[in-house]
Parts: sequence; structure tokens; C-alpha cells
Amino acid sequence: MDIEVLEEFYNPLLERREVRFQVKHPGSATPERFKVRQALREVFNVDLDRLFILRLVTKTGMNVSEGICHIYENPENVKYLVPRHIYVKNLPPEERAKLKEAR
Repeated sequence: MDIEVLEEFYNPLLERREVRFQVKHPGSATPERFKVRQALREVFNVDLDRLFILRLVTKTGMNVSEGICHIYENPENVKYLVPRHIYVKNLPPEERAKLKEAR
């Protein structure tokens, strides 16, 4: 899995970096959102609880996915700015399964 940053913008009002990226995954299916999140954490050298993937879409017939992620400076802002469904999508698979069982 190879990650390339296409565009990066700092939003001072919301204290976050907004990043558009591309993931190349030759010979394999679309990678799990959590695995891409971990790879992005290494690229940007930030804590996992501050990085959230909003969108991850694979182009038809290609092994290339494009996505958007937000990296927050202040972890407190995550509570107010990240919608619940995005927060749940970014959880590890085990924790998401626990949330489904709890319902």
C-alpha cells in the first residue's frame, strides 16, 4: 500500500489540516479504512485519535483509492467536529463489532 498526498490545506478556524490523498494498492482490494488510517498516522507522525478519514473511494476497475482525512491539532475539537457515524467508521474492527452488539 503506497500513500501519496495530493493536496493539503490548514483550516485555522477549526484548527485542523484537511488532506486529500491517494492510496495505491496493486493486486488487492480496497484496504480497510483502519489500515489506511494507521498508514496515514505514520506519514504525518500524529496520534491516531486526532486523525479521521472522512471518505475513501476506489476508482472503478483500478487499484487506486482516493480519500479525504482531517487531522486535528486539539483532540478536544474531535468531540464537536467529527460526526458520530464518521467516528464509528474510523474505529478498529473489534470496537465497531462491540458497538453493534451493544445496540
